[in-house]
Amino acid sequence: MAFDPSDDGQAADARCVWSELSAPTRMPGLVNTANDEWFPAPAANDTQLFFHTGMMPSLGRDLWFATRPDRFSTFGVPQRVVEIATTADEVTPSLTSDGLVLVYSIETGGPADLWLAQRSDPNAMWDPPAPITNNAVYADHTPAVSADGLRIVSAANYPGSIGGRDLFEHVRGDRAAAFGTPIVLEPLTSLADDSAPALSPDGLELVFASGRSGGPGGYDPYYTRRASLDQPFEPPVLLAQLATPFDDYGFRFSDDGAALYFNYDTATIGGRNADVWIATRTCQ
Repeated sequence: MAFDPSDDGQAADARCVWSELSAPTRMPGLVNTANDEWFPAPAANDTQLFFHTGMMPSLGRDLWFATRPDRFSTFGVPQRVVEIATTADEVTPSLTSDGLVLVYSIETGGPADLWLAQRSDPNAMWDPPAPITNNAVYADHTPAVSADGLRIVSAANYPGSIGGRDLFEHVRGDRAAAFGTPIVLEPLTSLADDSAPALSPDGLELVFASGRSGGPGGYDPYYTRRASLDQPFEPPVLLAQLATPFDDYGFRFSDDGAALYFNYDTATIGGRNADVWIATRTCQ
């Protein structure tokens, strides 16, 4: 399977066609520890990497980040995002390409909600966050914000879901506006749990994890694309080169779309260390 262009939102006859994603490699350096680093989310031209973990001094699970001077260097020692940490679990971060908008989920033991924080500069601290959703019944998990901050795809059990969780898209007109009613992405629904979506920089490609049959087991990675932002996604296909009998999860595209960060060959429920892995592709 070839990947259609995704560097600037152009149509299929734009400057390049992506190659297939490579086999994954484990990220070197200090970002991988003896703890679990879930949902590795790059920002600021891939010089920042956010993830969630329960390493000390977190009270539960918190958001952490690491930095590097340029995208060709290794990441330094991770630091906790102290300004938004609470006694609840802050998990599954996703950032806009400029690093100014952070979307994540808060889990308190009941239905999870989506939250958003902003900052004025990619090196500044985050302003106080605010909820995007506030559900007493429905759970909204694993959000992926678009590069421009105007779309979120998340896994939820809202009305319209036919499985445990399906993928829904939230849209707004500008960054000052509220997100609209989430709409189920019907071509992607299954009777299994679908989760952990990642949007390409142009919003036309989507990688997500699914427990549906057809893969080697656990959560497997699936790929789909759409011709334009107002068109539906195509039926998804298995990314066999990234699939293992265990869980392949926590997907996030790099800011240029040439790399996919994720948790490879792990277990979402204990037993296998979740590290940061990368698969890459080239512009043909």
